Amino acid sequence: MGFIRISDVNGLCINNPLNARQNNYAWSISELGDYIYVGTGRNIIATLLKVYFNDINLPISIDPLDMDNRAEIWRYRKDGSEKWQKVFKAPEDSNVYGFRYMINYKAYGANEALYAAGATISTVKIYKSTNGVDWIETKSDVYPEGNLKGTSSRAMLVHNDRLYLANIDESGTSLSDDNLRYSSRT
Repeated sequence: MGFIRISDVNGLCINNPLNARQNNYAWSISELGDYIYVGTGRNIIATLLKVYFNDINLPISIDPLDMDNRAEIWRYRKDGSEKWQKVFKAPEDSNVYGFRYMINYKAYGANEALYAAGATISTVKIYKSTNGVDWIETKSDVYPEGNLKGTSSRAMLVHNDRLYLANIDESGTSLSDDNLRYSSRT
C-alpha cells in the first residue's frame, strides 16, 4: 500500500495562506458519509514558545501578525472530486485551540454523527455534527458548566453502543487520581 498527498498546501486553506499557516497541526481525522474530516491545532508552536519564553522574538513564519487560535474542522470528499472545505471554526468565546480527537458514532439507533473533542486550557468541549457542516456543542450533566474535566481528549472509542472518552489535564491543576474517563449514557 502506498500513500498520495491530498492537500496542495500545508494548513489546508489554499485561498488564504495566512489562515493556512496557523493550522500547523492536523490533530484528528475521521469520516462521515462521503467525506473525511480533519481537526486542526492552531498556532501551537508560537503559543507554547510565548508561554515559556514571553520575551522571545519569533520569526514571521511561525508567528502570524493577526493570530487566531480558534481551531478549525475541514473536510475532503473521499473520491477527490472536491477541494478541502472549511466546515467549522470554534466559536469566539470557546477558547478551543485544537480538535485533538474525532470519531464517528451512531448513538442508540439515531443517525450517525461525528464527535470532535475540543482542547482548551481549562476544559474539554465536545462538538457534534450529523451532516458534517452544522456543529453543536454537546453538554455533560456531570459538571455544572456542562464541560468535561481535563484540557484535551487523547482517545475516543465506541464499544457496545457507547462512546468512551479519555481526557488528560495538561494544566497541572488536576490531581493525578482525578477520573478523566467518560462514557455516553445508555
